[in-house]
Amino acid sequence: VITLEGSLAESMEAAETTKAMEKMLEVQLAAIQQEIARLLCETTQLKDCNIALHEQLSTRQIEIEQLHAEMRRKETELAELQHSRDLLANDAQVVVTAVKQWLQEQKMANAKLAGKLHQQNKQIMLVNTEKQ
Repeated sequence: VITLEGSLAESMEAAETTKAMEKMLEVQLAAIQQEIARLLCETTQLKDCNIALHEQLSTRQIEIEQLHAEMRRKETELAELQHSRDLLANDAQVVVTAVKQWLQEQKMANAKLAGKLHQQNKQIMLVNTEKQ
């Protein structure tokens, strides 16, 4: 009977130890489940953040492409303006050269005309002198 009582006492002690262990494991399990829930929530937030960052990246890449395209248009426009400026400068040089030549021709024509007028005046004076 004593061994039976000892065996019963040991069984009861083992049962209490098992219950205490079970309670401790339940507490640990609850803590682990709570941590898993927190990590799942954090993972969801990080995924959402990652998606938002990818969308921002995509938007920025589109903006960069648009800016590159605009820059290429501006470079083309600038090259066209420089070409137009060069043509205009050449045209202006041609005009200046033509005006200088015309002025010289006018001076020569004026000098020739002045010489003719001077000759005519001499002839008129000569005729007037002969008449008198």
